[in-house]
Amino acid sequence: MIRTISVSYIALQLAIGLLVYWRQRSRTSDDYVVARGSMGMLVLGGTLAATQLSSGVALGDVAWTSAYGIGYYFIVWPFLWLGYWLSAKWVARKMLAFGNSSGATTIPDVLAARYDSQRLVRFSSALIIVLAFTFSFSVQIRAAAHVLGTLFGISSGWAIIVTIVVSLIYTSIGGLRGIAYNDLLHIGLFVVTFGIGAVLAVQSAGGVEQVTSNLQAQDASLLNLSGSHGLGFWALIGLGLSLTLQFICYPIDTMKFYSAKSRRHLLHGIGIGFIFQALVALAVITLGLAGRVLYPDWTVTQYDEIVPTLAMDKLPPVIGGLVIAVVLGAIMAVSSSIYLTAGSAIANDLYIPLTGRVLTEGNKLLATRLGVLVVAAAGAGLSVVDLGSMATVINNVVQVLAASFAVTMLFGLASRKPNRSGAILSMIGGAVGVTIWILIGRPWGLAPSFLGFALSIVGMAVGVCLGRPVSERHLSLFFPEVFKNPSPEQTGHQRQ
Repeated sequence: MIRTISVSYIALQLAIGLLVYWRQRSRTSDDYVVARGSMGMLVLGGTLAATQLSSGVALGDVAWTSAYGIGYYFIVWPFLWLGYWLSAKWVARKMLAFGNSSGATTIPDVLAARYDSQRLVRFSSALIIVLAFTFSFSVQIRAAAHVLGTLFGISSGWAIIVTIVVSLIYTSIGGLRGIAYNDLLHIGLFVVTFGIGAVLAVQSAGGVEQVTSNLQAQDASLLNLSGSHGLGFWALIGLGLSLTLQFICYPIDTMKFYSAKSRRHLLHGIGIGFIFQALVALAVITLGLAGRVLYPDWTVTQYDEIVPTLAMDKLPPVIGGLVIAVVLGAIMAVSSSIYLTAGSAIANDLYIPLTGRVLTEGNKLLATRLGVLVVAAAGAGLSVVDLGSMATVINNVVQVLAASFAVTMLFGLASRKPNRSGAILSMIGGAVGVTIWILIGRPWGLAPSFLGFALSIVGMAVGVCLGRPVSERHLSLFFPEVFKNPSPEQTGHQRQ
C-alpha cells in the first residue's frame, strides 16, 4: 500500500508537469524560468512555502527536533516568519517592479543593475548561488536515496537516478508553472498528512503526558525553550537570524516574486506561504518529540530517517504512504527549484556574460536547460560524499547564502548608499566568514552566521567609504520616488 501510494504520487507530479506543458508551452527563457505575471496569490503562496518546506524540513527539522528538543522550534522558526514580513516590506515589491520593467529573471540580474556591475557583481553572485545549491541538491539526493532505499530496497545509486530523472522531467517540460502547480498540491498534502501523522505518532508514544514525562526523564533540556545541551541558545539565535535573512534573499524563493500577477497578489501570496509554514511547523515539532520517545537511542544522523521509519512502522498504511509521498514531494519540490535557479544562473549570469554572446530566445532556453543538466550532474556526483546530517548541511548552505546576499539585497533595496565595491566585499566577506567558522569547528558554540554577517556588514561599510557611488541612472530603477524626473537615458534603460 505504501509503495503504491508513493509511486502514484510521483506519477501525478509528472502528469501535472505534462499538462502544464501542453496547455502553456514555454516559448522563451523568461516564460520558462519565471512565468512572469501569471501566478495568483494561492499558487504563489503554495510554491513559496513548498520551496522552504523541503526535505530539510520534512526529514531534517524533524530529526533536529528529536535530537535537540523544542528550543529548535520556538527560537528558529519564528525567525523565519520574521523574514516573510521583512521581505514583503522591503524586497518583494521592488523586485516585482524591477522585473516587470526590465525583464529580470535572476537575483544576479537585480544585483547587477542595482550596483551597476554587469560582470563582477553578476558573476560573483551567480557563482555563490551555483556552488551553494550544488551542495544543497546533493543532500536532497541523499535523502531520496534513504527514503527510496527503505521503501523499495533499491541501492542508493538507483535511488539517485530515479530522483534526478523524475524531477528533471517535470522541471524541464513545465518550467516554473509546472513546478508551482506541483508545489501547491504538495504543500496541501504536507499540511494534512503530517498533521494527521503527528497526532498518530503521539498516540503511538503513549499520549501527550507520556511523551512529556519520557522526554523529561531522558534529558530535561529537551523541553527547554531556550535550547538544549546539544544545541545551545546562541547557536539557535545565529541559525534563526540566518533564516530571517534567508527568505529576504533566498534565490529559489525570491525568483518567484517575478511571477506574481500584481503587487497585491505578491504580498497576499507571501502571507499565504506564512500560514502554510506555521501549520507544518506545528506538525514537525510534534513528530520530532514523539520520535525521540519512540527511538531514544538513535544518533543525530539516524534521526534523518525517523519520518520514513515512523511511516512504515507506526502509522496506518494509507497515512504512512501519504507521509512518504510528502517526503518525496518535498525532495522533488526543492530539487526542481534548485535546478531552475542554478541552471538559469549558469546560462544567464555566467555563460552569456563570460562569452559575450548574444543568444536568441530559443538558444537562451536551450542554455538554461543545459545549465539544469549541469547542476543535476554536479549534485549527483557530490551526493556520494558523506557531508554529515541533512539538516546540518542545509543549514550551512542557508547561512552561506544569507550572509552573502542579505546585506547586499536588503541594504541595496532600502538605501541608495551601497555601491559596487561594498556589494562585492559584502558578498565575499559573508561567504568566507561562514565557511571559515564551519571549518574551524564553530568555536564557543556560536553559529557561523555571526562571523559571516559581521564580515558582510564590514565589507559593505568599507566599500561604501572607499568606492564610487552608483550612478543616478541605475539608482532610479529602484528608487523612482527620489528621481521623479529621470533623463531619457534613465527611462529607456533596459536589462543589459
